[in-house]
Amino acid sequence: MLSICVGGMDVATAMTGVPMRLTMPKVVKVNLTGRLKPGVNAKEVILEMLRRESIKGGLGKVYEYVGEGAEALEVPERMTITNMGAEMGATSSIFPADYVVKRFLEAQERGDQYVEMLPDEDDEYDEEMTLDLSSLEPLVALPHQPDHVIPMRELKDRPPVQQVFMGSCTNASYADLAKAALVMQGRHVNEDVQCTLGISSRQVYKQLRKDEINDFRIHITVKTEPFYREPENTEPLPVR
Repeated sequence: MLSICVGGMDVATAMTGVPMRLTMPKVVKVNLTGRLKPGVNAKEVILEMLRRESIKGGLGKVYEYVGEGAEALEVPERMTITNMGAEMGATSSIFPADYVVKRFLEAQERGDQYVEMLPDEDDEYDEEMTLDLSSLEPLVALPHQPDHVIPMRELKDRPPVQQVFMGSCTNASYADLAKAALVMQGRHVNEDVQCTLGISSRQVYKQLRKDEINDFRIHITVKTEPFYREPENTEPLPVR
C-alpha cells in the first residue's frame, strides 16, 4: 500500500468523480544505519530529516527508508516516521514490508494478509542519503515551524508551559503512551497546565487499561481524548 497526502480540495473533487492527477514524484533512498540509543526515539529520526530537508524539501518526493537501521525499527516506530513525513511536504514515505511487518500482522491475527514487498537490488533512485541512527540524540522542534530543530541539550530558554499534548497521530502507539506513563508515575500535573492524552485506537486504549497503565491519568489529572469514534447504532467492533 502506498498512501499519498492530499489536501481538502483534492478530497472534495475526488468525491465528485474528478480524477486526481499528480506529477511523478522523485524517489529518495534513505539508508538508515546503526540503531537508536536508549532514550532516543523514532521521532528523532523524522525531526532530523526535517532539520536536513526543511518543511518544503520533500515536495514532489517519495522517501523510501531502507537498510539495517530500518530493519531494527518496529512498525509503530516506522509509522511515526512516515506519518510525519507530511511535515516535509513529501508525497509519501514508505518502509519495506519485511519480516518485522509480518511479525506485527501475525500478532494482530492478520498474518494471512501479509505480502512481502522489498526493494529490488537493482533499483535506481533520483536521490540518496544516509542517516546513522546511532548518532542521533534527543531533539526538539521550536516555534514556529517543525523544521526549527535543535538538540534538546542546546535548549536554553525554558518559558513556562501552559499546555501539554501527549499522543497525536505520530506518537499515540501503546509504546509511546506507556513511556509517558512511566515518566509521569508518582507525579502530578501542575494546576496551571492543561495536559491532554490522545489515544490512537480503541485497541490501544483497552490494552493500556488491561495493563493498568491508563490509570495514571486519574492521579495526574490528564484529560483523555480518543482519536477514534464508534459508529452510531452498531455493535462494538471486536478487538484483536
